Amino acid sequence: MTNETSTVTAPTPMSPVPTLSAERRRPGAFRLTSVVSQILLSLVALLFLVPIIWMLLSALKPSAEVFTTPPTLFGSEVMFSNFVEAWNYLPFGRFILNTVFVAGIGTLITLVASAMSGYAFARLNFRFRGGLFVLYLSTLIVPQEVIVIPMFLVMQRLGWVNSYQALILPWAFTAFGTFLLRQFFLTIPR
Repeated sequence: MTNETSTVTAPTPMSPVPTLSAERRRPGAFRLTSVVSQILLSLVALLFLVPIIWMLLSALKPSAEVFTTPPTLFGSEVMFSNFVEAWNYLPFGRFILNTVFVAGIGTLITLVASAMSGYAFARLNFRFRGGLFVLYLSTLIVPQEVIVIPMFLVMQRLGWVNSYQALILPWAFTAFGTFLLRQFFLTIPR
């Protein structure tokens, strides 16, 4: 009687997906598709840049040549003084400060309000939590155009027309930020 030992081999991991070998692959196929895609992307980017380029070139034209027919790409002279005149015609410095103030304070209030309400909807157990969250989210389906006039009437009644609080407060308590932060809080272990 012979003593035979059987060997058990471990299962081998799955082999990778077969690819074309170097000799079967066409030599310039990958490079050609990459070049064509880069050219197409560059053309699309140029198409999107055309209005910005047109705006800048029109800003450098004399004012009499801006609306000439047929339109010209370049003016008869380059006038950088148009930018100085525009800056002095209206208080652009004040406009920039207003924008920074409204955007900064609005962002800060939105972050605080969204974080608090998102945390409440994610972690606190209270009655009608799910229903309130659905009701809160349903405000996202109302188009902004629908609420412009009612919002103006509310701002008028509060005496907030032409004020900073009318620009900041109504838009600081939106459901979108609450939804995003609620979803984030749900991913954090208790």
